[in-house]
Amino acid sequence: MKQQIIDSLRQIPFMDLNIDFDFEKIQSEVFKNETWHDYHPPLMELTTKLAELHRSYKQCALTTIHKHGNSSIVREQFLRWKNKEKNETENYYTWPLQDQKWYPTEIINLFPFLSNLITSLTDKPILSKIVKSGPGHLLGWHSHQNDNLMNFKAQEQCIIHIPIVTNPNVVHIVTKEIHEDRRQVNDIDFYKSDCRYYTKNFSAGKIWFFNSYHQHTYKNFSDVERIDVLIFNDIRENPTLEKIIKRAIKLYEGPFIK
Repeated sequence: MKQQIIDSLRQIPFMDLNIDFDFEKIQSEVFKNETWHDYHPPLMELTTKLAELHRSYKQCALTTIHKHGNSSIVREQFLRWKNKEKNETENYYTWPLQDQKWYPTEIINLFPFLSNLITSLTDKPILSKIVKSGPGHLLGWHSHQNDNLMNFKAQEQCIIHIPIVTNPNVVHIVTKEIHEDRRQVNDIDFYKSDCRYYTKNFSAGKIWFFNSYHQHTYKNFSDVERIDVLIFNDIRENPTLEKIIKRAIKLYEGPFIK
């Protein structure tokens, strides 16, 4: 992907990719084949309250770097899996994600429509998963591509969201601000009233680009579960995604990060 396009993406907090797809088929497929595993957030010492919130966060892995494709071992304990034959722990994946070889899990066979949709969006999907989070769930402030504390330096990465179940009070937030307390997430009105923050509810039935370069967080401020498909992409030599992104940028009429 050309540097000019990458630079443009870094200025856009969120963007509708304007993709037509059969949302009802994808949603039905997800509801029919719910297979969830616990999530363990990386590099975060959890308070009792946060640990309780994270119990509501589940994931269904569609890809893994484990060549046998066993989704049941995909538990992001940053990010490691247990090799029972050798009785030792090995890396599940290491950063940057795009430098790993990715394999489909056995679960992806349950999602033929979703699998075909992912293939139509990108030539280089890396980590792909369906996630579910309960009321009050949040993620701490972080950046996937520009984060010294967490050593996340995946400059060639692009994240796509496909909301399956959402609510107006499920909010993604992006900012250039660096937060000392990464676990502090205020109420929605706080961010909506401050021009340094960009907030968005990703409406279902659309496919969204999400700015993972700048500091960002997410919180489910609602009283219902949210289900979302996340597709991490390697944007190097990815003409399918590049074409989609270029077209979406031309149609984009939203704010730019200052």
